[in-house]
Amino acid sequence: MTRALVVYPNGFMEEVDLEGYEHLKTLIGGMLEIIRFDDDTWVYIDDEGKFKRPRKINGVATAIATMLRAGLAEDDYIVGTAVFVGPADRNGDETNCPDRMFAFQVLYQSLCPQITHNGE
Repeated sequence: MTRALVVYPNGFMEEVDLEGYEHLKTLIGGMLEIIRFDDDTWVYIDDEGKFKRPRKINGVATAIATMLRAGLAEDDYIVGTAVFVGPADRNGDETNCPDRMFAFQVLYQSLCPQITHNGE
């Protein structure tokens, strides 16, 4: 299993153990697109998220991507659930999300304790 940080559109974040491709696809809710932030952090998002209605902009994942200089255009944003992992290993399997990413979870949830998980 791979340790991942899941960021939902409502701002809730949780650590999950990914159980493979189908689990990842279920969390994302669509076709997978990957954004590489740097050498040790990748994020999976819904490739078709911007075409779905209602559009659920993920402000927290967008802010993290912006801070990590993910290469998003100034007016670009992430829609839907985002799943942060480490880069693929030699076999093409995801590696664990870097520990530094979980600092975002601790900080954000200490500032916004009212955010609870409802899967959106």
